[in-house]
Amino acid sequence: MRRVWFKKEMQEAILSGKKTATSRPHPLPLERVQAVSGSRFDAKVFAILEITDRIPSTWRTIIRMFYREEGFGSPEEMEAYGLKQGLVKNLDDSAFFHRFKLVKS
Repeated sequence: MRRVWFKKEMQEAILSGKKTATSRPHPLPLERVQAVSGSRFDAKVFAILEITDRIPSTWRTIIRMFYREEGFGSPEEMEAYGLKQGLVKNLDDSAFFHRFKLVKS
């Protein structure tokens, strides 16, 4: 099963049900994946997710339209987080928005 990495704070949001989507610069397959957090050498599986939907877009559009599903309180909060973490380089770059459901925690 494919592994998808999440930061520790995103793990908590997923397990609480606050985060029901993830955006990436590359497409994820529409299948079940292992959600992991931690370093590559100490990664821990914390959930099984089923990727149910994939929407190609740009970071700017994803942030504006889907910030709540990503677990953020505002578009500004999501943008600041993405830029600070180095996840978003340019708001007009292509990205993929993925909805998921928590299958097992």
